[in-house]
Amino acid sequence: MGHHIWAPELHKIGRKWYIYFAAGEAENIWNIRMWVLSNDSEDPMQGEWVEEGMIGHVRNEGSYDDHWKGSGFDRARI
Repeated sequence: MGHHIWAPELHKIGRKWYIYFAAGEAENIWNIRMWVLSNDSEDPMQGEWVEEGMIGHVRNEGSYDDHWKGSGFDRARI
């Protein structure tokens, strides 16, 4: 994750804030995957954001469409 960041979404789930977003790799900006950050501060503008990692497939292969199927991002395309 590092380049071509887009479509961030901010959500509060339980007592934590999460930012879900799409990003490409520095070496291959079109290898776009979903990522998540978390913050356990009461105010999302405070505290520290922690990179939780990539969401989706355990293996890092497959097409763009395969990676997004079944996700909230996929359902938003309906």
